[in-house]
Amino acid sequence: MIANISKRYAFVSHQRILDLVEGALAPLDVGPAPRGIYVDRAGARMRALYKFPALAEPVTRGDEICPCLKIQNTYDGTSRIAVHIGAFRFVCTNLAVGGGGVFAGGFMSVHAGEIPLEEVAAQLAQYLKEFAAIVRLYRSWSTRRLELEPLAAILAALPRRAREAIAGEIEATHAATVYAAYGVATDYATHKTRSHRTAFELLGRVNRGFQEAFAPEA
Repeated sequence: MIANISKRYAFVSHQRILDLVEGALAPLDVGPAPRGIYVDRAGARMRALYKFPALAEPVTRGDEICPCLKIQNTYDGTSRIAVHIGAFRFVCTNLAVGGGGVFAGGFMSVHAGEIPLEEVAAQLAQYLKEFAAIVRLYRSWSTRRLELEPLAAILAALPRRAREAIAGEIEATHAATVYAAYGVATDYATHKTRSHRTAFELLGRVNRGFQEAFAPEA
């Protein structure tokens, strides 16, 4: 194989990233942390997804949210290192999740110079400790009446296809609360988009929009 690599390119092994995550989790009381680690392109690309079911809490009866961590790394320079930490909501049993928004953390970085993986590990630990605040927000949404004007502003920031599909489903299901509308939007992203990347990008927009438009009432 022939490739051109910048002098600024710094090799970061998959194992180094995973070891730092494990080190961040070790002192925390988070219970068992099931994870899925996937490698393809002859080992050149790695994706990992950690979930923390012991911290999951119900928002409404039969509906739980759970903290989750997504990691992506490549050896062939085809993409950046990506780490996403956020207020993820499980919507099915195959690890499809939603996330992003003001509660999220993490970073994206080219393979260049010193990459602050230790800072991300510390951020993950802090996020897990504060997860209860996210649950409280979602519980408030479950009893808050859905207002059409802020909803329209959220949808206006989405791609046209997603905007029209989500708006139609909210109308068809007669979603009356903020949380019900949020559920429609996250369900669309995790079940009806065409790629993993598209799902996470759309989920980030959805979460930011809802958290800005429906901040906790004073």
